[in-house]
Amino acid sequence: MEIFCGDIENLYLQYSYFEQPFDGENFEEALHHAVIYRQPLEGEMMEQVLTDAAAPYHLFRGWVQNDQLICSGTNALRDASVTTGNYLLTFDLEEEKLVEEIELASFPFFVDGEIFYLEQGETDYTHVDLRTNQKEKLAGLELDDLWPMARAGEDFYFAKQKKEESENWTFVFVRRNPFLRGEIEVIHP
Repeated sequence: MEIFCGDIENLYLQYSYFEQPFDGENFEEALHHAVIYRQPLEGEMMEQVLTDAAAPYHLFRGWVQNDQLICSGTNALRDASVTTGNYLLTFDLEEEKLVEEIELASFPFFVDGEIFYLEQGETDYTHVDLRTNQKEKLAGLELDDLWPMARAGEDFYFAKQKKEESENWTFVFVRRNPFLRGEIEVIHP
């Protein structure tokens, strides 16, 4: 069991397992299960909030709001021929069902209540502010060597991959407002 995500009142934990040994190709026969639990921070008992609706995916980072779990997931485990298999998934926790599946070109970025993702076949990233449900396209934005990590006031904190140096990563601050217009304005290298 692993901590999957949290909010001000709860931790959400994921328990993912196979009933039979998984050899990398026998996803259906091995019977994969993915269960999400909610653990209130105020000492109440942990409860199961999502059962096998998530089973076709291995889930990664997420966000819970209004009884909806929005998370990234991959189906690469169930289909060895899949090279990316990345999705942005929305589950209704009350009804325990998948309500939206968006196929992505790469992993989405979750940053303190905001998501940045590139849909399969699209050229522009989409930005969603999960607190307001505001969605917008970020024309011309390229994140090839940047990985959004966190908000820092009105800026973002990014990991930046170095292409030709001995150290692989450095960290930079990027202005948020220009970033949301598709511009990368580094304020601290």
